[in-house]
Amino acid sequence: MNLNDNTIAQQLQSIPNDGEEETSVTETEDITVDTSNYTNQLNEIEVDDVEETSTNTISAVGTSDIPEQHEVKEEVEKVVPPSQDTLYTQYSKKYPQLFENGKLVDVEAAEELGIVSPVSAVPIGDEEVVSGHVSTKTEDTPFGFIYNTESTAVEVQKENANQEKDFRRLEKLDEDFEVPEMSAKEEDKFITEMVDAMPDSNPDGSVNLMKKFLDITGSPGFKVLNALGYGLNYVGAGYQDVIEKVAKETQEAFPDAYNSIIKRSPKEFANEIGRGTMAGLEFSETVPVLGTVTKFPAANAKIARKLSQQLAKKKEKAVKDWNRRLNVNKMKGATAQQIKAKKDEATRVANQNKDIANQLIKEFEDSTNKTISKTDKSGNKTLDYNLAREAGIETSQDLTQSKGASLADKVLEEVTGSAKVSDDAVLFGQGDSLMQPILKPEKFDGIVAVASDLKKANPTAFNNNKTIIDNLFDLTVNKQLIAGDKLIDMLNKYDVSFEDYVLTVVGSGSTAGKVLNKLSQIKRARPLNEMVAMQQAATLKNQDVIRNTIMRIENIRRGGLVSQIATAARNLTSAGIRAPMEVLGNAMDTALYNLSNEGVLAGAKSLLSKNNWKDSFRHMRYMFENPKETKEVVDFILDRPELAGQSDLLFNNINEIMIATGRGKGGVLDKVLTEGEDAVQALNIPNRWQEFLVRRGAFLGELERLVKREYNIDFIDTLNKGQIRDLLNDASSVRPAGARSFTEIVADATNKALDITYAKQPDVPMFRSISSFIVRNGLTVVLPFPRFMFNSMELMGQYMGGASIPLGRKLMSIVKPSLRGKLTAKDRQRISRNLTGIAVAGAAYSYRTSEDAPADYKEMKVDDETVVNITPQFPMRQFLYLGEAVNQIRKGTLFDFFDSREFIETFAGTNFRTGVGQSIFQDISDIITSADLTDKEAGAKALARPLGEYLSSWFVPFAQLIEAQRAVGERGLTYKDLQDDPDLDFQKTFLKELGKPFKTRGFTTTPEEEEAAPKKEYLFTDERKRVSPFGRVLLGLNMSTKDSEEGEYLKRLGFTEYDLGSRSKVPTVKRFENKILREALPEIVRAVKLREKTVRNEYINAPKSVKEEFSEQNYVNSDIKPLIKTYLKNIKEDLTNIKTGESSTYTKSLVEFRKLPKDFRRRAMTKYMELYDKEPDASNAEDLFTLTKIGKTYRDAFNK
Repeated sequence: MNLNDNTIAQQLQSIPNDGEEETSVTETEDITVDTSNYTNQLNEIEVDDVEETSTNTISAVGTSDIPEQHEVKEEVEKVVPPSQDTLYTQYSKKYPQLFENGKLVDVEAAEELGIVSPVSAVPIGDEEVVSGHVSTKTEDTPFGFIYNTESTAVEVQKENANQEKDFRRLEKLDEDFEVPEMSAKEEDKFITEMVDAMPDSNPDGSVNLMKKFLDITGSPGFKVLNALGYGLNYVGAGYQDVIEKVAKETQEAFPDAYNSIIKRSPKEFANEIGRGTMAGLEFSETVPVLGTVTKFPAANAKIARKLSQQLAKKKEKAVKDWNRRLNVNKMKGATAQQIKAKKDEATRVANQNKDIANQLIKEFEDSTNKTISKTDKSGNKTLDYNLAREAGIETSQDLTQSKGASLADKVLEEVTGSAKVSDDAVLFGQGDSLMQPILKPEKFDGIVAVASDLKKANPTAFNNNKTIIDNLFDLTVNKQLIAGDKLIDMLNKYDVSFEDYVLTVVGSGSTAGKVLNKLSQIKRARPLNEMVAMQQAATLKNQDVIRNTIMRIENIRRGGLVSQIATAARNLTSAGIRAPMEVLGNAMDTALYNLSNEGVLAGAKSLLSKNNWKDSFRHMRYMFENPKETKEVVDFILDRPELAGQSDLLFNNINEIMIATGRGKGGVLDKVLTEGEDAVQALNIPNRWQEFLVRRGAFLGELERLVKREYNIDFIDTLNKGQIRDLLNDASSVRPAGARSFTEIVADATNKALDITYAKQPDVPMFRSISSFIVRNGLTVVLPFPRFMFNSMELMGQYMGGASIPLGRKLMSIVKPSLRGKLTAKDRQRISRNLTGIAVAGAAYSYRTSEDAPADYKEMKVDDETVVNITPQFPMRQFLYLGEAVNQIRKGTLFDFFDSREFIETFAGTNFRTGVGQSIFQDISDIITSADLTDKEAGAKALARPLGEYLSSWFVPFAQLIEAQRAVGERGLTYKDLQDDPDLDFQKTFLKELGKPFKTRGFTTTPEEEEAAPKKEYLFTDERKRVSPFGRVLLGLNMSTKDSEEGEYLKRLGFTEYDLGSRSKVPTVKRFENKILREALPEIVRAVKLREKTVRNEYINAPKSVKEEFSEQNYVNSDIKPLIKTYLKNIKEDLTNIKTGESSTYTKSLVEFRKLPKDFRRRAMTKYMELYDKEPDASNAEDLFTLTKIGKTYRDAFNK
């Protein structure tokens, strides 16, 4: 049921709206509403108005239609009560507009006039059931209404008039008061305080139902009632309808809480609230809160009244907030009521079993020699919260110091193969040791109640000389005495988790193994991802100070590398690319799950199921449509001790690593590093924002999907009912028998969220070990982000061929039955991702074979003159590579396309493309293969280049300032060559190479110096410019002008600028050579295209054996690619001995020929072929000279 039906819609339309738009205020964590700042405003309110308001009695109604003889009539009616028929006749004549064909048709107006009252279907007290008048009975109201006497109707009209006047007086009192501007969070906080301050009883002593109601519904309930009710003046049947509808919806959402607290039907509740009176109240110090009144200090009262007026104008938003599915206030309210009801029941049962409570306290005090109680006059022991907590801390410290090898160490050693964590808490979802015999004060009543229930259910189990704790322990670990699920439900009844219970009944290390067995039975062990995280934290803590210091320094640098806004935008784009792929994976995962568990038909049915696809899309909705509500709900879910480990993995992992590596230990170095860590954290706010946004959406979507699939319940509806404690306690009310623990499902959702942001630990053990080794030993200098690299490699491996592993296992199971069984979660992931990868690669292939696709697979067309490099938008480059690879296979030219270096760069991530690692590898190669540099220069470069790259990487956060300068026009858009020519002197070369990264990235180059620098000469385009620098700064898009037609042609053949361009290490020479080579390209490409036509014709007529061996494109490539290389090789050889800026005969001829207009060049080509009966050789100086001469002749003749 929603508040958007016709009745409410009509009421909404009838409420005046001043069109005021809602302002958005930035939310802050520390929210306070300081009313002292508004004292001056309050002092300006006219005192006379207040006095006038307070002195005018509420009974002074003024002129009205109320008969003056009503008091006399009331006495007469008491003596001779009029019959229902008499009243019907009287009212049908007086109010004919309310009746039609002998029937009362406008009940709402009749109730507002006070002439009718509803009839109860059941007797109240000793009263008899009264039947309503026949004229009021309908299908919707079978019991009808009774007509009130005239005197009663007059009292109702008077009451309504008084209420309306009271509210008008309030509006007049506040009309000059300006309410402080509040954010949504501040409003919610203020409303909560206002509701908390409401009296528990009404002035007449009756229970304040509205306060109880608002305790359930929270701020949204207040806002929707206030918004709708205020417009109806808080009087009449219209307002009661609003209350009734909201109450019905509340009853549907929180049936247990509503029925136990309100104890009335929604209609009865609405009638009682709607008839509340405001008579005799001090309006200067009170606030009308939906039919009741709350006393406040004067300033707060005025704020509250003004806030009510403002909220009334936001009625549409209030209704929308009330109806929204992700309503964390509803969840909190319902959860609080559930917990309260369980604790009240625990207290009730505990009070009935004080003997058990006394015995438990005594046994604990005897076993620990610690006092945790006080004794009352009747001799009963009562638990002292403070003493119990102190005893728990002391006991924990004693046990930690005295116990031997940790049970957790054994588990971790089996799981991870290494590491020690000397704390058995790793086995639980809370931070307590397994061997703490502690009575948690807040859980004590629950423990007593559980002990009472267990004693009643198993009386013979307690007929011995053992203590209660020992008897409880025996029941806990003995499956024959009590089943695990039954025990869980018994504990959940009193809001006691299994972990809370175990802390009470486990008293020594010798019992721990039995408890582990019980944990295994009920599947309550701590999730593996938390165990691994604790292992890693322990490893870091055990490292030496030097290694941890190196880690902290490197982590600061690495944080700076990803601190640009462009990086955050690229990561968010990557999530936007990955999210739809996860939709396919989720849908197929569910289908495979059902296939494996229920058969082929169930799998096929779920694959076509609308609900399956709807559930698979949820994470996208939570990421991008409802991020604010998603954050509130995720925070609500994780804000509890049982899930603290998962919360840390999602949002606090960096802080945990900083602490583990020595943050906060003190000292000058720690202070300096702490400042650096804080600075990087601040710079990474945009990146962390997008990362958390994606993780929250992925986490909530996956959690909802898994709960729906494995528990067959709606997760959000379950939260709205306040059952999160049932979920955490694995109660049978939500968890089917045999299903996984909820904490395990939460861990899966956490892993999915980390996986989508490439932050999980690699799945392949070797990758995980290498990644950890690199990070712990400071090798991130070479490979800054090993976890991302290995995760991306794993992901692409699964997309490309993940299904091969489970399919191979299935084939092996034919001959080896031990391998048979259901598909594991990892099997389903591999298969679904492989299928997804095939689908996405197919889409990439379609794009690569389209007319719009540029020759370079790493680029996508923006418009006719612009392309964007998609390398940073992982995994677009990887899939486009696969699409192009399929295209090359189809054409039979994969061998021409494949390059091992390109493959590694594409699938190993950014780590091998740029930075210190690339410099080290490149300079080792330079030392070995150098031919044009002296040994000293090569040595200087080998030392300086990696150091320069490393030092400049610390300044990466400032690179966005350079790009911002381009965006505002302070720097140019043309790519410039900022490299200096080499020097054979070791020292000069070292300093140049050290400063080169700073200079080329603009850190040490002024805009004027950059403008004066020569442009970078490319082979495939005359000039390459950046396009839309704002797009790079804010969106991380690397857009530039596209290459020439000749460049595109050569790239389609598999050539790169590196393959064909100048290899000179002298920038001046390289620019000159590339310029000359570029000017020769049009003629070379023209000649090659002519040759290509001839070769294609030759292929058509080639023998069958040739066609079977070669595809057409392969056959063509084998002919024209060597030709292109020969042409350019000849030019390069001619340029080898040329000094910079000087030209040989060939070069002069080439340059002169290129100066001719295109039409004259074509005419010269045609005439040359006519004269010499052959095509001119573009690499021959003599042919070029002849062509130039012919072209100039035609040009001169034309000009004359």
